[in-house]
Amino acid sequence: MSIFGTVIIVLGFIALYYVTSLQPQFHIQHLHIRENFSSSSNPNTSIVMDLKFKKPIGIRFDDLKITLYYAYNQSFSVIGYCIVPGFKQAYKITAHREAVVEAHGTAWQDALRRISQGSTVGLRAELITGYRGAGDSSMCISCTTVMAGAAELRLDSSGEVSRKPIRFR
Repeated sequence: MSIFGTVIIVLGFIALYYVTSLQPQFHIQHLHIRENFSSSSNPNTSIVMDLKFKKPIGIRFDDLKITLYYAYNQSFSVIGYCIVPGFKQAYKITAHREAVVEAHGTAWQDALRRISQGSTVGLRAELITGYRGAGDSSMCISCTTVMAGAAELRLDSSGEVSRKPIRFR
């Protein structure tokens, strides 16, 4: 192989590393259940997630769409969703946002019953958003990169998920 071919291959690996290292990383820092028993017949349950965003360059996120699923017997049932308004993340700054999902439905009632009996239940959080460089125009549709990720969670009777951040993949 010639030196030119070797240089092309090395540059290809450098470009691949550069592109993959600049993708945003999303983490769930903390997740807990908050119940509001203002209505005695139907308590309102909120699932609060503290989200952490890491990116080495300045970036502008579109609205974050978060859907929470109850995982039981290899099937997923939607228990709630929320939209977190888009924001601009500065250069080398870690951003935090809070997402509050109003949980409802028979799947969530089943999950609460299992948690109250001492079982651990599986949840799946999905996040979909678009992002562009901080200098790109908000009208530039072709400049937006769509990103989606999912995180598997285990919730027990403490109402807490994990002490360590959980990464969306």
